[in-house]
Amino acid sequence: MPSGYDLKYVPPKKGDGWKPEVLAGALGKARQLNSLDPSSGKGLESLMNDFLGPEFVNFDAEMRNAALEGYKGMVNSSIGDYVIGNVKDAVGYVGNQQVLPLAINLPYAKRKAEDGKELSDSDKKYNSIVSAGDSLKKIVEAVKTKDGAQKELDAEFDGVNDFSKKFWLGLLGAEAFIKYRSQKAQRKLQKAIVDYGVTTYIKDALAISEKSEKELSEKANAINEKAKSELEAKLSAGPITPLEEGKIRDKYSAELAELQKKYTGLTGARQFLLNGAEEMPGLLGLVEQKYKVEETKKKAEAEKKKKEAEAKAKEGKK
Repeated sequence: MPSGYDLKYVPPKKGDGWKPEVLAGALGKARQLNSLDPSSGKGLESLMNDFLGPEFVNFDAEMRNAALEGYKGMVNSSIGDYVIGNVKDAVGYVGNQQVLPLAINLPYAKRKAEDGKELSDSDKKYNSIVSAGDSLKKIVEAVKTKDGAQKELDAEFDGVNDFSKKFWLGLLGAEAFIKYRSQKAQRKLQKAIVDYGVTTYIKDALAISEKSEKELSEKANAINEKAKSELEAKLSAGPITPLEEGKIRDKYSAELAELQKKYTGLTGARQFLLNGAEEMPGLLGLVEQKYKVEETKKKAEAEKKKKEAEAKAKEGKK
């Protein structure tokens, strides 16, 4: 017998088989959920009938809001788990070239051989990604300053005779070659990722990010505990001034900032892979976009066949 607590909509989850139409449908449901106003009758009716079930409306407003926010979080997390669990199929569906702009922004960590052993061919390929990634980062950082940009330009024309250098710079300008140098470094990184395996690299990056996030959380908690302990010890010894308290907090805030700096670029891979960034769609958007294009094409072809059949039928009646 169904319960009033049974959810009307359960999103796809990790372990479910890959189907692009399932993901597209889930994203549509998530958007519908986010658009509903729980303070309106129409919104409550839809939340009850389409998502959270009849028991939802029996709670007070505070409980409904808490339930709704928790449900939204679970839906989004489950959709993400579904894609990450099927990342090979999702990448295969949209194609490597579509995913590479995301992949080159994912974290990596250089691999070292164990004592007395050589790196495997796979690890050597992986370290080629690390080398190419470091080179790209160096260029991107360098060109932020005038001196750095000049050094990169000089490096681009290293060994080129003055006449040739004058010709090329006169033709296209320094800025074009600085941009070109960055593009070459980016293509080198993309090739290294393809040679290693795009999906394998993505999975490795997700593992690095997950490990880094766990470490960062544990270390940040330890610093916060130290700050709390020092403040409590000072307070138990007697009153302290706001300035003394502020200096203690400043000390540990600086430690936290330094810790965050160490993990810069090593966290957030899942979120970035799924959702992308400004002007760079994530895997969710790429899959949905391709699916919509395919569906539009199928409908257009079906409509065309229907009209052709109708025209043929009319001709037959003449």
